[in-house]
Amino acid sequence: MPDHIPLSLISLPTSRSGAFVVDAELKEELEVTTHAYEALLRDHLGFWIAPFLETLMMADSEVYRAAAAWLQGTLARLQA
Repeated sequence: MPDHIPLSLISLPTSRSGAFVVDAELKEELEVTTHAYEALLRDHLGFWIAPFLETLMMADSEVYRAAAAWLQGTLARLQA
């Protein structure tokens, strides 16, 4: 199945939400969730998102260029 940007992005908040758990009893769950989130960004989105964004940035449409800039900024904040 080809990658689909909305489906990939919809997974991020779910994966990231576990990173805010501070309960010591949930340490293992936090580690698993954090690892999954980082792996999604690195291994899945990281594989194809840069070329995708470059293509959007070169589009004739200002809307696509704006979407690429927004997405690039959003992903940078998520990786921080």
